[in-house]
Amino acid sequence: MISNDTYEHALKRCFGVEEAAGFVTQCLTKTQLSVTRIRCDIVNNGISNPLPIEDALLVTVQLRDCPEHELWIDGRSMRTAPLSAGTTSIYDLRSDPRVNSMSPFQNMHFHVPLATLSAISESDGKGTIASFEHQPGVGLDDDIIRGLSLALQPAFDQPDQTNRLFVDHVTQAVAGHVAYLFSSLGSGGPNASRQLARRETKQIEEQLDANLNGDLTLSELGEPIGLTGREVERRFAGSTGRMPHQWLLIRRIEKAKGLLVNTNMPVTAIAVECGFSNVQHMRRVFRQLLGLLPGALRH
Repeated sequence: MISNDTYEHALKRCFGVEEAAGFVTQCLTKTQLSVTRIRCDIVNNGISNPLPIEDALLVTVQLRDCPEHELWIDGRSMRTAPLSAGTTSIYDLRSDPRVNSMSPFQNMHFHVPLATLSAISESDGKGTIASFEHQPGVGLDDDIIRGLSLALQPAFDQPDQTNRLFVDHVTQAVAGHVAYLFSSLGSGGPNASRQLARRETKQIEEQLDANLNGDLTLSELGEPIGLTGREVERRFAGSTGRMPHQWLLIRRIEKAKGLLVNTNMPVTAIAVECGFSNVQHMRRVFRQLLGLLPGALRH
């Protein structure tokens, strides 16, 4: 699941670190969103190398406390404060941000093109985004971005047990929330509650059912019915009450339960047949969601 086609290479060069891993997803306007986790245990790692100047934001979430750091924007020293774990900093990549990493750090970085933010804001009817005023050296305490980042931690720790729909969902949710933060209006637009037609819902459910391993993106789900990944996610949830990745997980469990009760297939084979990465993955999901192990369904 971890892709080489991410922003991780730019971040590794920027901070001079070796430990980095990331995911990438297609989003609105055919642009890519990516999320990368990096770590540096060195004290006084030095001033960062430049990142590419581009029309994009870097949304950085601290995964550990960062007591000391310095920041320059377009060569101008900025006010900083200790960044505690969970704090978010938003950097405008048109302005050449540089940091002096005085404390060890571990971060999760969401790379979000400005074109994506504008498309999200317009599709939600929230008006144009006029500015990105924020103090990245001080940080922003945002419960939603912090929660979404924590939800992605297991994906980095166990990438073989992560489906693309879940990564798409969380990454695009971060982009959507950032667009909300900076949009001129704070309420949903006229298209917020639109739902899928019954045939469209059925078509998406059939696509998901045929790809229980989760190797399907939101963009691929929406393409046959002419919707973007964000649109299909929002409308599918409005029509079914569940996000696509939630529907997929429930369908995996339903199919596994049927095979456990009605066949003599080995549990290991059932796990693979139902889209789990292995039997340990299936057992963990059963325990978390059903409160029992798969073997309990066998007579």
